[in-house]
Amino acid sequence: MTTYSTIGILGAGNIGQAVADKVVRHGHEVLIGNSRGPETLRAVVEQLGPKAHAVTAGEAAQAELVFLAVPFFAVPDPSGLTDWTVRSTRGTCCFRTSADARVHPGRLGRSAITS
Repeated sequence: MTTYSTIGILGAGNIGQAVADKVVRHGHEVLIGNSRGPETLRAVVEQLGPKAHAVTAGEAAQAELVFLAVPFFAVPDPSGLTDWTVRSTRGTCCFRTSADARVHPGRLGRSAITS
């Protein structure tokens, strides 16, 4: 079984924060980033504790294990964040959560929801 010491989370909404909470509770370091910058995450990392670190989205994407916890429309092509092909040969994993308009229909309004 592979153990990851640093876990990156792109997105600090409900899903990103829930994943980050579990990560730090299990003793791992978490790098949490968003599109607005690390300074906007001060309250989030304070609540999560000393193992949580606010970073840029690019820095979070460099972690050994990455959770992409943003709406699909926000990052339609995550290839711009890092070179995933090189990272996959080193054993880096990326998981994309289902944080999209179908899960959060009130977020975008009915006209933005597609089936």
